[in-house]
Amino acid sequence: MRVEEVLKGFSGGNRLSVNRWLRITPSQCEDTKVSLHVFTDASSRAYEAASYLRVADIKVNVTLNLVASKCRLAPLDGDTIPGLEHLGALLGARLLNSLRSENNDVLEIDD
Repeated sequence: MRVEEVLKGFSGGNRLSVNRWLRITPSQCEDTKVSLHVFTDASSRAYEAASYLRVADIKVNVTLNLVASKCRLAPLDGDTIPGLEHLGALLGARLLNSLRSENNDVLEIDD
């Protein structure tokens, strides 16, 4: 059976949306400390941003999960490493804004 045939049985037609599971529910937020961390880095060939969700419960059991990442190749014009670091920081800020808008119903992300 083709995927298109299976999806036609859903009310959305050919569209299916599956939310990412962050391993935390709103009720758990009361008993745990949840923090979102975004790291950026750059080299002469590329720059990147990665976001991790850190969840610590009352017993101080800590789990870390990769939430999302983005990577871009460095421009061919030979930008300096500090310039690429700035591009990485911009990519990280955009990634954080995207995660804020996608997960505002599950997590409250402060500045």
